[in-house]
Amino acid sequence: MKKYIASVIATVMICSMITPFGPVEARPKEKEKDIVPVLQKEVEIVEERTATSQVFQQEDGSYRMEISPEPIHVQDEKTEKWEKIDNTLTKKETGRFHNQKNDFDASFATVSESEEPLLSVNLEGKTIEIDRIEQNGQSLEAAKAEVEENKITYEDIYPNTDLTYTVGNSAVKEDIVLKEKPAADQLLEYSFQFELNGLNLAEEDGYFYLVDDRSKERVFAIEKPFMMDSAIPDGFVSNMELPMPEGAWSDQIGMEAVQNGNKLSITLKPDVEWLTSPDRVYPVTIDPTIKVYQPKNDLNDTTIRSALPDTTGGADTELGTGLHQSGSTSNIVRSLIQFDTGALPKGAKIMSAQLNMRLSSVWNNTASTIQLFEMSKAWEENRATWNRRTLSALWTNTGGDYIPAVLSHQTIGALDTSLPEPPLFKWPIKADIVQKWVDQPSQNIGLMLKAQNETLATYKKFYSGDASGSTGALKYSPKLSIVYYPVSRLGLESYWSYAEHELSDGQGYVNLGTGNLVLESTDFSVTGRGNSGFSFSRTYNSKAVEDSPIGYGWSFIGSESVSQFPNNDVIYQEGDGTVHLFTYDTATGKYIAPPGLYLTLTKANTDSFVLTDYNGNRIVFRDLIKDPEAPSRIYRIDYEEDRNL
Repeated sequence: MKKYIASVIATVMICSMITPFGPVEARPKEKEKDIVPVLQKEVEIVEERTATSQVFQQEDGSYRMEISPEPIHVQDEKTEKWEKIDNTLTKKETGRFHNQKNDFDASFATVSESEEPLLSVNLEGKTIEIDRIEQNGQSLEAAKAEVEENKITYEDIYPNTDLTYTVGNSAVKEDIVLKEKPAADQLLEYSFQFELNGLNLAEEDGYFYLVDDRSKERVFAIEKPFMMDSAIPDGFVSNMELPMPEGAWSDQIGMEAVQNGNKLSITLKPDVEWLTSPDRVYPVTIDPTIKVYQPKNDLNDTTIRSALPDTTGGADTELGTGLHQSGSTSNIVRSLIQFDTGALPKGAKIMSAQLNMRLSSVWNNTASTIQLFEMSKAWEENRATWNRRTLSALWTNTGGDYIPAVLSHQTIGALDTSLPEPPLFKWPIKADIVQKWVDQPSQNIGLMLKAQNETLATYKKFYSGDASGSTGALKYSPKLSIVYYPVSRLGLESYWSYAEHELSDGQGYVNLGTGNLVLESTDFSVTGRGNSGFSFSRTYNSKAVEDSPIGYGWSFIGSESVSQFPNNDVIYQEGDGTVHLFTYDTATGKYIAPPGLYLTLTKANTDSFVLTDYNGNRIVFRDLIKDPEAPSRIYRIDYEEDRNL
């Protein structure tokens, strides 16, 4: 005998009008604002945010964590909630322009020539202020600030020179824009005069840091500057505000720093030969950056180049792959990227993962296959080069050490700049690799993107974590998307411990291990022969956030489902919300039930699964929801078969 799902649907429609437990609300009103709809099929769990990640509840009951290599949230001091970073510059009662919400406060003078600091950056009471900037000993001209989103510009602060600051999520980027070529005998020199509060200068192998004067911990990093001109090579297309074509930039800038008390002087000396070369196309931008030091290495992405084997690309706004050729010079470009997966819950079962990148520029429209690899040796963002992985360690193989097995690949051709957003490309990553990162964090040493054919004269670039040209560009930084099931212990199992409470119209349980409150109630039941009776029972789990037809956190008899993931593992969710993982055995083609669960799962055909208990009773699930963008295929109950009838 078959009990078709139609009867269940009718029952649900009737029961949707039933008032739940009197004093209990499935979703407290004050919590409604904490569920933010993102797509029709997922909601963000705001309470699970971290500085670099956010979590979404999927329709199939799984969770998707999206991790950025750049901080995207800041914790409110009063509420301790994580809120979105907002670096939009607005004029406040101080008379200065400030960013809105971040760990650090960046403020700017309305006029460049004033008694106030031009720039002030404050992080937890530690401040750095620019008192004065000089070009060849000449002080700033009076220039009124022009603000656009997170960028502030002072035009003509020197003859033919503009000064621009861009506030990113973890850095303040400074651009000195030279509009015209200097004379061949003119030595350009820029001197920045800083005032420090609670900070001291520390130098390590040519890198400058500002450290806490008591703890000696690094607070800010002053990155090595670079220069780039406005040359646009033939065949180069970009949708970035300030792209970085290969061959159009240089790191030949001397940098000196001297501290005297709380005064700090930093002098930049750009290479005159490069600036005055006939190949230069003006304007030229000189880019020094002050960055909030990232002690946990949350931000790790860089580009390495064969033609510049000892130059790091840790501050690049783009991540490149491929080959650039100019005359007899060949330059192979590869990119390294690492994400902090520490926010994933311990014991979580990883179901799928993928790297998401936005295309920013291309040189030549020739199609190129870009491959993704797992790194085999640790590296540092601002130290990794074509030759070195850290300041003191060389790569075993120049160009980076990686595991030769290709994780996935994408073929990329031309860039269509007419699209409303930069094209998105996705590289799947095997679930067991990310599972390894979760179980053994020391094994997470990053990924490499490189062209399959590095003799093909074309390169493709993507937005990096440092792409802070505008507030809009920040959302295009790389993302690692991971679908997982946590060890949530929803529902009821005999081997878990509970505190039980009898209710007037049901039973209540509190899981002593997780604190999950479970409420059960049977609204009606119909007896029948053998096992043919029917009852409608519903269950509330306080730690569940699924939005069922009868409310948030509620499940019911008939809501059971089977979800199949890209690695072929299957999640079976019972009517009381309990979740069971069936692991797919590739060798036998069978689904292995978890210990203590006496159920057999088989795939009947391409669109159905059959779940059989030890008495031979069967539940048939059919693929009723087909969505190619979903993280899994969801199978709902089609019918049940009772062997006693």
